[in-house]
Amino acid sequence: MEENQDRDYCDNRQYHNVKTWPGKCSAFDQSRDTHNIFISVAGITASGKTSVTKALSKSLCVPSFHEPVLDNNYLRDFYRNPRRHGFAVQVNLLNAHFQQQQQIVWQGRGGIQDRSIYEDLVYAKVLKDTGLMEEREYNTYTSLFNNLSNFLKRPNLIVYLDVTPEECKARIDKRGCKGESGITIEYLKCLQKGYEEFITEMSRVLPVIRIKYKELHSTEDIANIVVRLTENDTEWK
Repeated sequence: MEENQDRDYCDNRQYHNVKTWPGKCSAFDQSRDTHNIFISVAGITASGKTSVTKALSKSLCVPSFHEPVLDNNYLRDFYRNPRRHGFAVQVNLLNAHFQQQQQIVWQGRGGIQDRSIYEDLVYAKVLKDTGLMEEREYNTYTSLFNNLSNFLKRPNLIVYLDVTPEECKARIDKRGCKGESGITIEYLKCLQKGYEEFITEMSRVLPVIRIKYKELHSTEDIANIVVRLTENDTEWK
């Protein structure tokens, strides 16, 4: 990525906590109505994806699609023995995300997606790097992902919530979900590193808006900023 593409967007509009790639956000140049809007909200665990997804869905009047719910048996087995069941859980999630992404396109009403299928690669790599997925399992997984991706329509835009691992850990501790009790700050740091690499790669082929969530007041603020940025290039209907 060229250095001049990673810059503050709309310098004179006081969006100091927002960056976009490429420099001019033209996510919807080819989509002149909300039925074709397909936005993915990205970020590490507890970055606020679900709340922002709901706010964008309300602002743009398009359906929201949230994280697929895994079979409880998969989750229970994974939490008991992540090394043994990490691969199975990731394949299950990959299948669920593939079905969801196809649904967004086929139904023809647009959509705001809480975590895209592309982010599954980040989680799989973290499992591999931390010894919870074997190299051959990871290679099989990435091969399967690459085959499935040939049948996918990419989002028009990715909204990346840039939140520190420390802030996300505090949110996890505060909400007290049993299934998240084992998430460590080290794991979140690994995720953040993977997400930074992911965003760098995706920004080469898709418009990306990076938002420092903690420095903005509410999910509504974030939704309003995203709509304003995209309105520069779109006649909303």
